[in-house]
Amino acid sequence: MTFLEWNWDGFVLTGCRLPFHRKERNLFSIVLGSWIQFLRGFLFLHSILDVNKMIFFFRFSTFWMGGLLGILAIGTDLPASNGQDWNGPVSCSGKYKHHLQGICKDGEFIYWSFTTTLVKTDQKGKVVRKVPVANHHGDLCHVKGKLFVAVNLGRFNDPAGNADSWIYVYDSISLKQLARHPVPEVFHGAGGMSHAEGHFFVVGGLPKDVPVNFVYEYDTHFKFVKKHSIESGTTHLGIQTATRKKDRWYFGCYGSPAILLVTDDHFRMVGRYKFDCSLGVEALSDGRLLVARGKCGDGCVGSLRVAWPSSKRGITLEKPKKEKIDD
Repeated sequence: MTFLEWNWDGFVLTGCRLPFHRKERNLFSIVLGSWIQFLRGFLFLHSILDVNKMIFFFRFSTFWMGGLLGILAIGTDLPASNGQDWNGPVSCSGKYKHHLQGICKDGEFIYWSFTTTLVKTDQKGKVVRKVPVANHHGDLCHVKGKLFVAVNLGRFNDPAGNADSWIYVYDSISLKQLARHPVPEVFHGAGGMSHAEGHFFVVGGLPKDVPVNFVYEYDTHFKFVKKHSIESGTTHLGIQTATRKKDRWYFGCYGSPAILLVTDDHFRMVGRYKFDCSLGVEALSDGRLLVARGKCGDGCVGSLRVAWPSSKRGITLEKPKKEKIDD
C-alpha cells in the first residue's frame, strides 16, 4: 500500500486527503522530507547506539510529526477566508453547452456550475478541472472541502410537482461525486442552495403567479427541518441563487428585469430590487459579494464581478464612497 501519494491539488495520506494550500504544501514537504532523512539516519545509528535510546528518539520524532500533521489537518477543516485576497473581476475560461447556474468559492479556487458541467478554476479563471454532470445541476456551495449542488432530474415549476430534487456532493479537490441526498420537499425542483449556521438552505422553482417563495431548511445530514415562506410577491420561476451575509439573505431571481430579494435571518422581506444575481451570488468574508454574469451564443460563458451590499439598492457594483460597507 502506498503511504503517500502526491498531486498538485493535495496529499493522499493512507486514504485521507488533506487539501493543503500552496504555503502549507511547501511546509509539509519540508517537514516530511526532514523526517524521512531522520529515519534513514536512525537505521544507520541503530547498529552503533543503545537500542533503548534509539526507541526513545523514534517515539519522540513520531509524536512530533503526528502533532504537526494533526495541526495542519485541523486547519484545513476550518472555513476558509474567501475574500481578503479577492480583487476580481474574472472570467471562467472555456465555453460550455449550457448556461451558468451558480458559483461558489473557497480560499483558493472558484467553482462554476454550467448546468451539465462542473468547473473548478483558479482565481484568475484558468480551468483546473472540469467534469460532466447530470442535467440539471443548479446553484452550489462549498463547505469544508466539499461542494453541495442543488440538482433536479425531473420537471421544474410544475403545479403538480413531478420534480426529482437532490443534493449532490462532490470532493472539491477532484470533483469526484461522493454522495447524493434526496430532498423531495423541494416540490417544484431544487435549483439553488446555500449554507449557514451548520444547516443547508435549498431554493428552487415555482409555478406561475404564486406570490410566495419558499426556502427549505435541512440539517447537516439533510434531514428536513422546516419550510420557510418569503412574502416576496411573484418572481419568474421562483428563486435561482442564494447566499447569506451576516443577518441578511440574498436571493437571485430571473425576470425582465431580473429581481433580487433581500430578507433578514427569519426570511422576512427587507427589500425587492431590480438587480441581476440570478446566475450566482456569493458572500465574501470581508463584507463584499461576488455576482455572476453569463451569456450564451457560440457556447456559454461566465464571469464574476465584485459587488457591495447596499441599503438603497440591495447590491451595487459601485464601490461605496464611505469606507464602511453597508450592512
